[in-house]
Amino acid sequence: MSSFNIFLPISSGTINIKKHQNEIHIEYVLKFTQLLIIVSIVVPVFFGPILIMVAGFNVQTVAFLAFAWLFLFGLNYVSTIIRFPRFIRKQIKQ
Repeated sequence: MSSFNIFLPISSGTINIKKHQNEIHIEYVLKFTQLLIIVSIVVPVFFGPILIMVAGFNVQTVAFLAFAWLFLFGLNYVSTIIRFPRFIRKQIKQ
């Protein structure tokens, strides 16, 4: 398993665990608000001026910034969504 902290991209959330007869039902809601805000500020504020100075303000620059945002937010979001259920199952079994 990766050493990446599973909780790092998660701002908040809830986990409900219910036991019904011999089954355990787990429901969870995760929020990525801080990650969304940070990435939405960092990408245009830090990368935007550098790209505009180098390449000018054009479609390629905007596309690159959009790709950078999607990569930074999307990779964290997708990796957490994939890994979180396995993490919860592992914690319940312990």
